[in-house]
Amino acid sequence: MNLTLFAAGTFGELPWYIVRVAGFVAVALLVLLILTGIGRVTGVIYRFVEPLKTWALHKTLAIALAATIVLHVGFLVFRPETTESHTFSFQKLAMAAGVLATWLMAAIILSSAGFFRKKLKLWRAVHLSSYATVVLVFIHALGVGTDLRGGWARTAWIFTGVAVALAVAVRLIQMLTGRREKPKKISKR
Repeated sequence: MNLTLFAAGTFGELPWYIVRVAGFVAVALLVLLILTGIGRVTGVIYRFVEPLKTWALHKTLAIALAATIVLHVGFLVFRPETTESHTFSFQKLAMAAGVLATWLMAAIILSSAGFFRKKLKLWRAVHLSSYATVVLVFIHALGVGTDLRGGWARTAWIFTGVAVALAVAVRLIQMLTGRREKPKKISKR
């Protein structure tokens, strides 16, 4: 089956729009996932939400992220021209960053699904790679994200990157200093 004819004929640009929307949703979910994870580790989120609910939220965000990544990557099959070309460019580097980020996210999600249940150090090392994953996604989106080439979307993406970088910096400082808030009971108001 010729996928290019299939995409151009029956569905027109629909697969491309699905790729774009899934990319935006995946980025939003990844940012929320990173922030809730940092909030859980630092204890900051416990000021607002009960610990068990934060765990459920974090897990739900991860499952939704996995589904949107599958959509984002899966519908690229209908756009084979996105993987062609034989010259080096920042766009190719950005595409490679996206591929590597996808594999890292798969490892992180699978490790949390219970595959390393008894190997906490391995799970933690894999989970810490989520910070590198965010950097790779940031590069991927800036390099190949057609909607981030300029304007308000690019500005919003850069501000989001700065906000996540600050949260990661706080997390790393707390990790190095060993300080962390303990979960507290939330009073019923």
